[in-house]
Amino acid sequence: MQKASREKIALAVFALLAVLSLVGLGWYILVGHSWNVAASTIDDTMGEMEGYTAILYKGTLEQDNADEGSASSRKDALSDKEAEPVDFEALEVEYQEKGAEVLVIDMDNLSQYEEGMIVKRGSKRIGVMSAQDSVTQLDVSRCMSAFESAQVDFTVVITPDSWKIQRIGGIDIALCLNDEDIAPMGAVQDDTFYVDAPVEGDAGVILVSPSNVVSAKEVSNA
Repeated sequence: MQKASREKIALAVFALLAVLSLVGLGWYILVGHSWNVAASTIDDTMGEMEGYTAILYKGTLEQDNADEGSASSRKDALSDKEAEPVDFEALEVEYQEKGAEVLVIDMDNLSQYEEGMIVKRGSKRIGVMSAQDSVTQLDVSRCMSAFESAQVDFTVVITPDSWKIQRIGGIDIALCLNDEDIAPMGAVQDDTFYVDAPVEGDAGVILVSPSNVVSAKEVSNA
């Protein structure tokens, strides 16, 4: 066999192996992540959440604004009848009794997070920042750098719109206050887990597993 032919075959085999590796990696990321999220759901249902961090927050989206966007499809029941607000304190106690470390985001006083705040829950150190009003992308970037220097375990940024924090590294979880058309279970983009705040009266829950798998859900009495 000529040398040129051997080289062509070797290149073809190498290319095939590279494609198979990429396919395998994609399958692992998609399916593996789904299984990990499913495991979190099972642990939540069974009430066995040792090692979890549960981030709780009250809904802030006005129903009228939700009706204008796709969020109305999530909350159709409210158009027919008024639902009782979620008992937020009871929800907090529920996750504490399940064994999770609970962090409550004070949605009524987001200004306290504007310069960044590091809180500790169990063994986890969590950096929380609110990118509201006059807070700029540069401010957010500097805060994420400060969190990195402080070696926090993960970061949470509350933002009115996702565009305000795009292309900023170091953000693990982004809580969007406006309707960004994100599914209630959240979505990952550029290594950041995005989730919309639910409508007023409901509550949001973000779960961080012991292996740092992030998932989310909304709690409603509708």
